[in-house]
Amino acid sequence: MRKRHLGWLSLGLVLSTALPRVAGAAEPALGVVEVRVDGKWPGVANLRLDAAVASGLEGLERFSTTSAGAADCNDAACWSAHAQSVGASHLLSIAVSIVDRDVDVRLEVYEGRTGNLVASSESSCEVCADNEVAEMLTATTARLRPRIDALYDQGSTLVVDGSPRTAEVLVDGRVVGPAPFRGPVTPGDHEIVVTAEGYRPFQARAYAEPGETKVVEYVLSVRPSPETTEGARLGRLGYGGIGALAVGAGALATGITLLVLHGSPVESSCPGGMRDVNGRCPRMYDTRAGGAVAVSIGGVAVVAGVTLLVLDRVRPRRVGVAVGPRGLAIRGSF
Repeated sequence: MRKRHLGWLSLGLVLSTALPRVAGAAEPALGVVEVRVDGKWPGVANLRLDAAVASGLEGLERFSTTSAGAADCNDAACWSAHAQSVGASHLLSIAVSIVDRDVDVRLEVYEGRTGNLVASSESSCEVCADNEVAEMLTATTARLRPRIDALYDQGSTLVVDGSPRTAEVLVDGRVVGPAPFRGPVTPGDHEIVVTAEGYRPFQARAYAEPGETKVVEYVLSVRPSPETTEGARLGRLGYGGIGALAVGAGALATGITLLVLHGSPVESSCPGGMRDVNGRCPRMYDTRAGGAVAVSIGGVAVVAGVTLLVLDRVRPRRVGVAVGPRGLAIRGSF
């Protein structure tokens, strides 16, 4: 597809002479973006698309109109920047798509401050005649005209409330006041951010229909303080405690296995018929002593590990661990 921008100079003249304007009003102003044509049409040079748009906008009551030049935008930021550059509160974009002699027309209105789409209208025809394209564009524009005026008549209201009420409210990147906030906004999509010292920020998007009161509720979660974050990290004692627990668990598992194995026959010592009259192997596992020692060591290690983890939470200034004749000894100053 090939894009062409047609007759913008003549469109500007038509808008300046044929369209009604609100005397002395700088706002709201509808910036009419140059008609964009995608595709080829044998008689496209003779199609007065600019005049067709101007004819469809006749009777616009609340908006003045202005030529907004060409714009090739694909996101809200681009539409917002273009609207500000031409001094328009809203932009009207017109796209005509041509495939053979099938034509699609789409009109879109963007809110100038946010760049959000707030109204649209479209039509299509198959195997169109030359005069039908301009007529369809006029009818589609006229159908959108009341909705454009409604953007002025039916402003939206935004309410932002929640906890805590000491929060600051931002709408579309601008501070609008403390919570709870209630105020007028243009219809369309808006970004809400709520912030408060000591809390994580809240973010949401809300679409306000014309004439709607849109309510956004928030609950901020507490942001952990540096002291809390520091306390959540393990210190040396904590890592030592984890190591002791791991050693203790292994020793306990080994000791229990040895105790269970004690008194069992050593099957490898009696191959074939080397068994006594009762059918038992002559050799038995003697692992009771080793199992008891391993269980004892494991128990001491587990107790030490738990103790070190507890001490790590209270952060002693000095601590010492020693194993003496009376068992485990832990000394520390707090």
